Amino acid sequence: MPALKTKPIKKRTPARKKNISATLGAIELIGLIQQSDPAPDLAYRFKHTLTQETAYYSLLRENRRDIHRAIAECYEKIGAENLDEYAALLAQHYAEAGDNAKTIEYSIRAGDAAARVYALPEAVLHYARGLTAAKQIDARAELETLYQKLGRALELAGRYDEAAQAYEEMEKFAQEKSDRVLELAALTFQSTILCTPTAKYDETKGARVCERALTLARELEDKKSEARGLWNLMLLHGVAGRSLEAITFGQQSLALARELGLKEQIAYTLNDLGGFGYGGSGDLPRAIAMQDEARALWRELDNPAMLADNLSGTAQNLYMLGEGARGLAYAREAFEISSRIENLWGKSFSRITEGFILSDQHWGLSLQMLEQAIQLAEHSGFPGAQSMGRYALALLLAQVNDFPRACEIALEGDALTQAKMPQWRAWSLGGLARIHTHMKMWDAAEAYLAEALKYFDPSKSTLFSVIDIPMAQGEIAHGRGDFPRAIIAFEKAIETLTQLDYRVFIPEALYHKARVLRAQGDETHAYATLTEARNRAVASNSHRALWQILAALGEKEAARAILSPLIADLPDDLRASFFQREDARALMAE
Repeated sequence: MPALKTKPIKKRTPARKKNISATLGAIELIGLIQQSDPAPDLAYRFKHTLTQETAYYSLLRENRRDIHRAIAECYEKIGAENLDEYAALLAQHYAEAGDNAKTIEYSIRAGDAAARVYALPEAVLHYARGLTAAKQIDARAELETLYQKLGRALELAGRYDEAAQAYEEMEKFAQEKSDRVLELAALTFQSTILCTPTAKYDETKGARVCERALTLARELEDKKSEARGLWNLMLLHGVAGRSLEAITFGQQSLALARELGLKEQIAYTLNDLGGFGYGGSGDLPRAIAMQDEARALWRELDNPAMLADNLSGTAQNLYMLGEGARGLAYAREAFEISSRIENLWGKSFSRITEGFILSDQHWGLSLQMLEQAIQLAEHSGFPGAQSMGRYALALLLAQVNDFPRACEIALEGDALTQAKMPQWRAWSLGGLARIHTHMKMWDAAEAYLAEALKYFDPSKSTLFSVIDIPMAQGEIAHGRGDFPRAIIAFEKAIETLTQLDYRVFIPEALYHKARVLRAQGDETHAYATLTEARNRAVASNSHRALWQILAALGEKEAARAILSPLIADLPDDLRASFFQREDARALMAE
């Protein structure tokens, strides 16, 4: 029970106010209640819960309902100019009074007020109360609203199992009532949670539910739901790495949303066309342009959760395009927003993005960001971030020669990927292959590569596999002395990275090709390739391999100047590990 506030007394006659005040004073004097809030809005609480419950349940049920209604009506009058402030109390009292219509009204208002400040546990409680009342009076329009709001609040809180359960319950209720409109809404919400990279992602079930939703939307001529259904199909294909199919469905969704003037759906579709569609197909300038348009809409719609998601996604594309400084600023803004609203998903996504970008600039800080991202991802129920964070952290540890820890973390990441996001396993295995090439363990590297190739389809594979698999093929061939095969692999990597416009990784591929050319004795072509690698690294501000490129060109001072900030903030043990590398020792010894 909330505190008894005396503000409503002001609406009574002076004599009545005096009488109530005297009564409260007497009850306080004998120790049953105590003042909890000072004047002018005095509030009192029972000193003991047992006393409160005894007093409350001594009343007849009908009397209790009348008292709750009287209190609710009183709060409605005194809070008429700011009902959001009293909505939670009003919802509670009207629920106890048995007024379902009023309970629904104020539960939605209270839930929305809590959701606006990302007080998600409170929002969930309010929406659940409203949903109970809506079921009792079969309030169909409000049912759809409440199921959607409840599910979304649960999703934002990382409670994906409960969100999915709410949507499935909504579908069952709709079928029992033969309400096809409500059933369509339920299928649409289910599709979204099944098609996004959460712990509930299920490609097979997602495809089935998407098709059911889209078919029903067209039967009912519900174009708004059709636009959302097409967006869900875009997500399904995008997460699976089928960027061309994602673009097809995304463009259909976008055209329909623009035709209907659905601003929020336009923002969602643009956001993910930039991430899963054009970002995956290699048209990064177009991807970023779409994300820029979506970001302006998220700001206008005042949706901080999606704004943070957009900033992190755009940051990744900017980094790949060689604009890491701008990407880093976006990732940090995303983390600040996500922290303010306590959105764990957003915090983990932004931290992974920041850590990934920093792996080109400051290895120690990058390690800190990636370790924090993994912890956040585990609490948020974001399996993609759990796997991606471990992948990036493992490769960075391999870069600084900490192979035992790199292998341990990479194996953890692959196990998580296999269990939760098997469609991404090509890049978790590709990462393991590359770690073992750094260790010069060619047989193990080849075994991981062979396993990765079982999952690899260049036409639809996700981000990292198109980098790591050809690079691992080239490094293994080089290590075994098969120089022609190594050249072919590195040229394939360069071709793929160029097609995808992943500019930040091209210098490293060129550097490895130059090493093979040099091993063959082709110094002329090796020098030209290294020069191109240096120019591309400088243009994209990528220091990942620049120190090695400069050292190979004989520009030792410049190489040391690039390496110094990379290792400046490394912990002492990792700095010592890094200098066990032959190329690092050789550079610093001169």
